[in-house]
Amino acid sequence: MKTSLTRLSILTLLAASMLCVGAAAAQYNADTIYTGGPIVTIDDAAPTGEAVAVKDCRILAMGALAEVETNRGTATETFDLGGRATIAIMCA
Repeated sequence: MKTSLTRLSILTLLAASMLCVGAAAAQYNADTIYTGGPIVTIDDAAPTGEAVAVKDCRILAMGALAEVETNRGTATETFDLGGRATIAIMCA
């Protein structure tokens, strides 16, 4: 009986942990990833990037495309800039 309760407790904790991790990961999925043109910033250390990931008008990641792509979710849209430059800013 004690072994069954221990296994049940472990399985319950594992399931709860997986739900929490999934929810946390989902909240950081970008709404849109902009790529295909220079992303210009006002940061002297990183004045341009290949792509920018945005969620709810906030920048999640900006820089190399491979880095930005880690913020892609199943509902993330991609906007191809077609070689045009854009400025990485936040909206209110």
